[in-house]
Amino acid sequence: MAKIAAVLLGVILALVLLSSIFSDTSSDTAFAREMFVRLGIVAALYAAFGVAFGLFIPRLAWRWGLWLNVPAFLLLSLFTLSYVSSIAAGDVVFGRVQDWAEALLLFGFFAGAVVAACLGAYAGARVRHHFSSE
Repeated sequence: MAKIAAVLLGVILALVLLSSIFSDTSSDTAFAREMFVRLGIVAALYAAFGVAFGLFIPRLAWRWGLWLNVPAFLLLSLFTLSYVSSIAAGDVVFGRVQDWAEALLLFGFFAGAVVAACLGAYAGARVRHHFSSE
């Protein structure tokens, strides 16, 4: 039951992840700074929910981060298929710096969410074990 709750919460977090990736920025000069701020916010959300799951059910520890990211993994696979089909159609040429930057940014958002959730869940489980052993 808790794994289902983690996946359902992951759907909400995946929507936050999507909105932070695809929301428009005000100018090109603020793009990088704004995207790093968004990445930090998304990573903090995933880490906070990872800590919560790790504290309440420490048996799974860092694996809660994976359960929280199931919807994000599905989105990443859809985006990867979309990129591959765009490359096959000739719409994306990876010789341009912008295409590389977009691909790395997309990967960075998903990787940041996975790492933050797993570390947060591991930290929550460690804190729970530390205080329960005293």
